[in-house]
Amino acid sequence: MSQPVKQFFGRRLGVWFRNEALAGADDEPFALDALEEYKICELLLADSGPFEELDAVLARLDAGIERLRREGRLPIGHASEKLRELWVAELAPVRRAWITLNQHFPHIHERQRISLQCGAQAIEDWIDQIRSDGAEEVCLSLTPSRLQVEKRALPTKKHLRVEKLIPLFVRQLLASAEARPVTCYLVGRDSIVRLSSIDQASAREQLHALAALWRQGMDAPLPTACKTALARFGGGAARAKLTYDGPEIATGNAIREKDEPCLARMWGNYAELEAEPGHEDVSTRLYQPLLEWVASSVEVFPLDHAFHPVATA
Repeated sequence: MSQPVKQFFGRRLGVWFRNEALAGADDEPFALDALEEYKICELLLADSGPFEELDAVLARLDAGIERLRREGRLPIGHASEKLRELWVAELAPVRRAWITLNQHFPHIHERQRISLQCGAQAIEDWIDQIRSDGAEEVCLSLTPSRLQVEKRALPTKKHLRVEKLIPLFVRQLLASAEARPVTCYLVGRDSIVRLSSIDQASAREQLHALAALWRQGMDAPLPTACKTALARFGGGAARAKLTYDGPEIATGNAIREKDEPCLARMWGNYAELEAEPGHEDVSTRLYQPLLEWVASSVEVFPLDHAFHPVATA
């Protein structure tokens, strides 16, 4: 769902594109690209053993950064110190929110096995990180990604980066289709998102539709691009064109979906993508159910939100 064309090239043709060549193994890092920064923040937030006390979060992050510095994984000199200050400031609230949410749901449950047949496609998976407070069963997830389009004092549903919710949307479909619905919480770099379960009949119908599209996408690239399609639903063709092509006067940090290598090899600009037969139909079938679910079943909270215990009868 997040990028069907990439799946066609990778799974069907065995071709996985890179945005740029990797640096040599002996190179000293002077700067980090977005993927490297993401992976490092993921390591810094990852759980290893019991949770620390909330007032020990800063020390834990500092120790993690120092370990990565000794391993040679961080830029050298002044840049390293600037990154340390940034990461401690931005990740400490995320780590505290993650610890607090896990403490709110202290009971750990075994992961759930998912086994479904969608037409000719068999789906086998597991749902882990399942916890409860004794009354409500939930699934907790953590990401170093920002879930809001831009930095803001108060996170809102209107400014959600909806593409970041795709893995949890699929997880909700699977759990609900198996009659094991759970509420999902996603702790991100700038907000917490709560995602409600889906009606079982609707979940099964949507999974069958997605499985059919996946099968179609293994025969030929589906004529769609994730962020561009979501932008069109939210702001029309002009917003979609801006998302795919970028601004007319490009800047060095302009983000354009057409820079994704697999998309660039198919459609050099938005006009070419839009002209593809089936573009609108495929985009609607893939992403409209996701947007409807976000509109009806998703809530957004700041990182310091206090979730109150569920009252029991």
